Amino acid sequence: MTRPVSLAVLALLLLAGCGGGDPVSEADAPITIGAIFDLTGATSDVGTMYSEAIRDYYARLNDLGGIAGRPVELLWNDYGYDVAKAEQLYSEYVQAGSVMFMGWGTGDTEALRGRIAADRIPFVSASFSHVLGDPAEAPFNFLVGTTYSDQLFILLDYLIEEAEAAGAEKPNVALMHHPSPFGLSPWRQGGEEYAIQRGIEMAPHEMARGNTDFSATLTRIAESGANTVVFQNTSGDLRRLGHGRRDGAGHLHGHRPSRHQGHEDLRDQGRQLPARDRDADGLQPGGGRVGQASTPCCP
Repeated sequence: MTRPVSLAVLALLLLAGCGGGDPVSEADAPITIGAIFDLTGATSDVGTMYSEAIRDYYARLNDLGGIAGRPVELLWNDYGYDVAKAEQLYSEYVQAGSVMFMGWGTGDTEALRGRIAADRIPFVSASFSHVLGDPAEAPFNFLVGTTYSDQLFILLDYLIEEAEAAGAEKPNVALMHHPSPFGLSPWRQGGEEYAIQRGIEMAPHEMARGNTDFSATLTRIAESGANTVVFQNTSGDLRRLGHGRRDGAGHLHGHRPSRHQGHEDLRDQGRQLPARDRDADGLQPGGGRVGQASTPCCP
């Protein structure tokens, strides 16, 4: 949270120093920023916390005297992860005098990037979509982290190197993803081609919105021959997935996502162990891997 807000403050300082008009009348005028948050939509599990952090930061900044002595006026609203609503609020807040914008989702940020460039509005989004890091495509969008595609490339490289070092078969990857442009971003923006280039199997598997039982999806993944699962999703679905179970016929019995970019064992055994032999999540040791290539706070 510190990095995107720090970039926003830097942009505002530059704008404050370069602004025209009467310096006397503008000396105490607020600096207006527009923002959209997902408080009720498909990524509200992480969007709500993000919103609270942004709003608290600017409130604290104003308590400390604002920027160059000028207070920050944050215009914001819940857009429910709806692209049309995001476009409406963007227009409204730019017309109200916003000199920069705090965005959120991949779909809406990609849809707005042409207008952002035309308006020359510095735009800091929570999306790490690869196209948003291309100055030719999105010159006024500022990424503050590794793109989803680059995260996936790094993880695939690591898994391949690890398999080669162990003399094991190449990873066969199931990409379990959020049902949105965010979820498919690393697959569509280079991931599919990169897997082919590296000579490994990889296929996307959508995690349907509102689903609380992913047993059918996990069964399809197991039957596909995948030995590695990579997630591109928010934390809410990963928590629900952690309660997966597997029957004695060899279907997924239980696993948990890693807490870092990388992998850990899929607890995959198809038999119940005594409680003393289970880990803290009640999951059992076994084969396969589960990894996370996304940054679960940023859709």
